Amino acid sequence: MYLFTVWTASIIMMAGSFWYCYQILRGEVHPPPATFIILSFTFPLAFYMYAQNPSWSFTANIGLTTAVASVWVVGAFLITKLSVQKKLRIEVNLFQRITILVSFLILAFWFVTKDQLTAYVLLQISALISYIPVIRNLWKAEKNRDSIVFWGSLFLSTCVASYAAYERDDVQSWIYIIRAIPSTLVVVLLMLRVELRQKASR
Repeated sequence: MYLFTVWTASIIMMAGSFWYCYQILRGEVHPPPATFIILSFTFPLAFYMYAQNPSWSFTANIGLTTAVASVWVVGAFLITKLSVQKKLRIEVNLFQRITILVSFLILAFWFVTKDQLTAYVLLQISALISYIPVIRNLWKAEKNRDSIVFWGSLFLSTCVASYAAYERDDVQSWIYIIRAIPSTLVVVLLMLRVELRQKASR
């Protein structure tokens, strides 16, 4: 059962990521490249912090593991597509700059204090706060410009990955899951809200 849920979580997440790339290719969604560049730094940083835990497991925190692979796949595809089309424009807003700064401050805190657990928790809190502009934009949006399939796969795969955290009794995996499930669920529900409002107005 353990390996089944690990593989299932991985397949769901990566399937959602490849579908997201397909939607990007078709021009159905237009994610900002700066977002995935930042995620390509913060997710591996979170995984590296987690891996410093003596009891870490590659599969127990499969939600985080596949999230790293996912943002790299989507980020690389997005940047390659925009570069080929000569449309690559990286615009970093104030909130994203603050996110980058906070990530470096947490990294400095970790190097100074050697407190891996606190630094890991702080990074997850920072990731949670970074959802604020996403949620704010979706609340005001009249049209969904992002992929509900991708966000839905992120939510569903994290739910499935919770079994691996339970089976291995991995506290830091639970920290990631407790942060990821509610935040992604809110995003999915807001996307559904936008799409239902679109259909109702037709």
